[in-house]
Amino acid sequence: MTNLINAETGETILAELELARSFWKRFVGLMFRKSLPIGCGIWIEPCKSIHTMWMRMSIDVHFLDGNNSVIGVRKNVRPWRVVLAPANTTSVLEIQSSTIEIPVNTRVETV
Repeated sequence: MTNLINAETGETILAELELARSFWKRFVGLMFRKSLPIGCGIWIEPCKSIHTMWMRMSIDVHFLDGNNSVIGVRKNVRPWRVVLAPANTTSVLEIQSSTIEIPVNTRVETV
């Protein structure tokens, strides 16, 4: 696990971040999990759209561009949905719904 920080301020956004960069980790993502602890999330890369099939919780989805800047947010995405990403999306952050705000134009990085 790693931390997600605001690249401009150095402030910790997520204390535990799972990186999903292999085919298998991207494929499985958050499927079948009952919950996602507050302060935890998953960064799926590369990724241009997501689905919430076989998920048991709602999530907030943050779409990132090639500079790791947030270019779009979808709040409270319920299970069994498909979400298409904005143009220029290269990766996606998924976190538990309504727990952490990451505004558009925030640039993030891992430490």
